[in-house]
Amino acid sequence: MKQSKKNILSVLLLSFALLISGMSFAQAPRGGQKQKPPVPNEKQVKKMVTELSEELELSDEQEEQVLEVYQEHFKEVKEKTSGEKRPDREDMDAMKTSFEIKIKALLSNEQQIKFEDYMDKHKQNKPKRK
Repeated sequence: MKQSKKNILSVLLLSFALLISGMSFAQAPRGGQKQKPPVPNEKQVKKMVTELSEELELSDEQEEQVLEVYQEHFKEVKEKTSGEKRPDREDMDAMKTSFEIKIKALLSNEQQIKFEDYMDKHKQNKPKRK
């Protein structure tokens, strides 16, 4: 009888420990805010543009111009997101729209369609806004 009580107590303690550890992993970041995604560094930006260049079949000149736009965009993103306060959603959306317009201005009509497909395909898994 004593052995079965010890077994039951052991199972209960183990279950409680698993429950507590599971709850700690499910916690949101402090303050209830989402963490900011990291801004790509120079090497990552170049890799993105190289992949885009292959996908869209950019000329060397287009690739250089697109790289400049990407670098400028992510520099601006870094400046906007480096402070303690989160940037306004509208500001970030406007920056993205401006970025896409600048890129499309460098592309042929066929490349613009491929660019839109590329952007749709490479979107991060973001929760839909309500």
